[in-house]
Amino acid sequence: MIYKCPSLSRIPGGDRFKWGNNQIYLRFKPAFDILLSDRKKEGTSQGTFYRSVNGGVSSIYVEHDKQLTTANEWINYEEQIRRFIDEIGDRVKILIGYTGIGKTTLLRNALQMVDRDVYITAKELYIYISFHDGTMDMQNTFAAVHSVITKKIGLAVTKLTGNASANADFYRFIEETSPDTLDALDDIHRAAAETEEAYHRRKLEALKTQGSPYLYDCLRLLYTMDCAAQRFERVVFIYDDIESRDVVFHQPMISAAQAIHDYMKIDGRHTRCFYVKTLFVFRAYTTRQNQHRMEQAFRINPDTDYIIKENIPMIAQIFKSRFEEAIRRPECKFSDQNKDALQNAMDALLDYCDDNNRYDVDTVDIITDVTNRNIAASMDLFIRLLTYGVPPQKGSFGDSIEIDKIIPGALSDRKRALIYGSDSVYKDGSDRQFTNIMHISDAFPVRRSTELLGLYIIRYFEKHTNLYGINYKLDTDAIRDLTQILGSGTNADSIPSLAERLQKMIEKLFIGGALLHSIKDEEDIESTNAYERVYPQKEIGVKLYLSLRGKRLWTMLGEDSMLMEAYREDILVPDGVFHPELYASRTPYDVRERFSFCGQMMQPDRLLYLIEYIRYLFGFEKEYLCNAVPNINAYRDYFGDSFMVGHLLLGVSNSLKQLTRNNAPARGNSQLSYATVIQELKSLIAEITAYADNFNKDYSTDFHLSSQITNNITDAVTAEESKGRMQLKHLKG
Repeated sequence: MIYKCPSLSRIPGGDRFKWGNNQIYLRFKPAFDILLSDRKKEGTSQGTFYRSVNGGVSSIYVEHDKQLTTANEWINYEEQIRRFIDEIGDRVKILIGYTGIGKTTLLRNALQMVDRDVYITAKELYIYISFHDGTMDMQNTFAAVHSVITKKIGLAVTKLTGNASANADFYRFIEETSPDTLDALDDIHRAAAETEEAYHRRKLEALKTQGSPYLYDCLRLLYTMDCAAQRFERVVFIYDDIESRDVVFHQPMISAAQAIHDYMKIDGRHTRCFYVKTLFVFRAYTTRQNQHRMEQAFRINPDTDYIIKENIPMIAQIFKSRFEEAIRRPECKFSDQNKDALQNAMDALLDYCDDNNRYDVDTVDIITDVTNRNIAASMDLFIRLLTYGVPPQKGSFGDSIEIDKIIPGALSDRKRALIYGSDSVYKDGSDRQFTNIMHISDAFPVRRSTELLGLYIIRYFEKHTNLYGINYKLDTDAIRDLTQILGSGTNADSIPSLAERLQKMIEKLFIGGALLHSIKDEEDIESTNAYERVYPQKEIGVKLYLSLRGKRLWTMLGEDSMLMEAYREDILVPDGVFHPELYASRTPYDVRERFSFCGQMMQPDRLLYLIEYIRYLFGFEKEYLCNAVPNINAYRDYFGDSFMVGHLLLGVSNSLKQLTRNNAPARGNSQLSYATVIQELKSLIAEITAYADNFNKDYSTDFHLSSQITNNITDAVTAEESKGRMQLKHLKG
């Protein structure tokens, strides 16, 4: 049977937002509506909200911080883009990044071309080809792609000539620059009464309609550039938003880009004075889909020709820049009639975003890691944080907002805001940012379920993989390795279908974004339905890596008990059997109601519940360790010498230390004290330590629990003793 672990106290909420309704929420809801509206997002047809420009750069843009590259150089993404444009030679590169990480935003602002259009500078001609808007005929993909690209090249010609008519010297230009082009039209003969000019026009028309695709358009552009007074040093073609189209358009687009890149280098007169740059903007899955095509077309080298975007700017600064723009929008109408109070609240909120000391690195990392650097999702969590705090009193708001009294201050409160928002019941299915990495509750019979397998899988991939899967592991190899270690030995028969359960757990972690698909895993899917969240079925195996989300969730389990509490809808009571004798003496209300109505369990009860659950999990870990004896060195190489449940105990002990240090009340009518929790935690630690001593002696290993756990217990005991002395002193007084 499955029982629910306690929820946090319900924070009043309302409407469609999963956030609180404090003063910040109520005052600025119109702005939040704009910031998180799908209709207003950058890249959409209504995304003009993001296109107001200040000095060539979008008014909402926040530049990236510098970071250390593999070449041991501090440089930001903007500089990497600029260097690609400025470097000598004809080059092709791919800008790669997660969905929503801000690739297009980076590119357009780094090059100061906010509109995806034709852009002319003193030294460069940019032709930005976006496939986002308009309709494209899937029955004739070549013609659809050709139409989009040639319209942009034609626009460049128009901008350079100012709508001037075709120059009669265009034919002569082709004769000098690319004579073979005209020779291919030798079947077109001049009529007896036909003028030379008419004959040339007819051959040019034949070149346009019958010649190699894009050749005429490139020659036309080259000729226009040759006639222009301005001399360009670089011509840059950018191909973006291909993901907005079905994959059947990818091959025609790459073929077109290859042809244009080659045709623009035609130089029969040996007078070319510019370099041709081609830049693709791909999501991770687009890179996989087109890996082979790109290698064939451009001989792409992933080590030198990828610009991989891993980070985003500080999320508070992104929020600030967009919030300031949103409140200026005409549709952002505030109901607050007190303009001074509204302005004071706005100033206080923006000051909060400017002060890096108000939110520590841990909070920022949680927000950006669990969203896998998705800016829109990060904004959602940041607004959840801003709006989670103290709900307002009825009546007026007063003249000011005291930010520090509204926005969660302690890290534990900020985590609670991020994980729960205003919702008292955590839902794994509806909030995948905090997906359950512990197990799958319904996939297998309860006793032999996927307990601990998620943690084993995460540790395995953490050791073998890195971001975007440049280093990756095949799922088949992971299942083989883990099965050989965890499922071998004399007790192997007691763990049936281990490979099947590992496969199910890997799929669960993949769907939840804790594992992702390597960009090196070439695939050629038939439709755009198979993106990051659909687990691919490949006989040769799927190349996977541990995502930022997966690594962060693992870290959070060891920081405190909050995330394990958030997984409460799946957690089992010890042995999968309800034991009323364990709890009947400790609670004044019915124990079954206590577990079925999660909101009634108090703080000490929650910790005790988790301790009993970890004891239950330790039974699984002992079996896995016993099975691993023949391969104990491989086990230690993969997972280290620390117990897997030790990581969970560290989180519980950290929470216990914090609660006792802060003199947190037990809450409600709980009859449990923290002293009882401490005693139970000590008992479990003693049990694990005794097992470790025997195991280490028998197999010459060094398994142990973190010393930080015992240090936390010591601190908790000291705090409880101090509290007892204070209470005694108070009674005597």
